[in-house]
Amino acid sequence: MKHIKTIKFQNLDGCNNAYFFVRADESEIAIGADRENEGDIEVGVTVDDCKAIIALLQQTIVSSVNAIHAPRKVQYPLVHRFKNLDGGADAAFQISKTDDSLEVILERSDEGGLTFRIKVEDAKSLVDALTSALQHASASAAT
Repeated sequence: MKHIKTIKFQNLDGCNNAYFFVRADESEIAIGADRENEGDIEVGVTVDDCKAIIALLQQTIVSSVNAIHAPRKVQYPLVHRFKNLDGGADAAFQISKTDDSLEVILERSDEGGLTFRIKVEDAKSLVDALTSALQHASASAAT
């Protein structure tokens, strides 16, 4: 599995650094999250699941950026549930918008979940990493 990107960010809920990491091959994209000194979690998603997660992130980013100009009622949290390819447990990616940040929860039914509060810019970086993983997975599947 090819490492695509690691994103280091300040977890706005605490003083610890946190990380998202993304890896990909032709059949699976791995999304991981790590809170320094508090544990980590990793899920394996299909290409379609990755697209759905990107869509949730993009919808929330647009809603956050445009909130002042065009307030639109979005029912939060936005959730994508999927079968984790890394072990087969049920998993979910959940995102909510707060006044000044986004709350992201990555969870597995067999391990629990990790919650992060991140800046919109960090969510954009995560979208870029997931998009790169999709491109890598598509290119690998085509060869």
